Amino acid sequence: MAMVLSFERFLDAHEVRIKYDALALACAQLGAAGRPHRARKIVAQRIIEAMEKGERDPTRLCIFGLAALEPMIIGSSKDGATESAEVRALFPAA
Repeated sequence: MAMVLSFERFLDAHEVRIKYDALALACAQLGAAGRPHRARKIVAQRIIEAMEKGERDPTRLCIFGLAALEPMIIGSSKDGATESAEVRALFPAA
């Protein structure tokens, strides 16, 4: 059985670059400690979801992506309360 993926819309070249930059920032935050592929996949999916909701700032996209791994990442940041509030505003179920 073939799997068909559907997208609401395609990303243009500029948006693809934004997504790439946000994911690169997130991966840099995760470090080279051998994070599993699954963690990177979860972060990338969250970045895509945030872009679908209109976010285009790579730094904020990075924060939203890393928030998917909460509390390990956000809970250890200096400004975790603010970031978590931003994440909850964009992803109420997060």
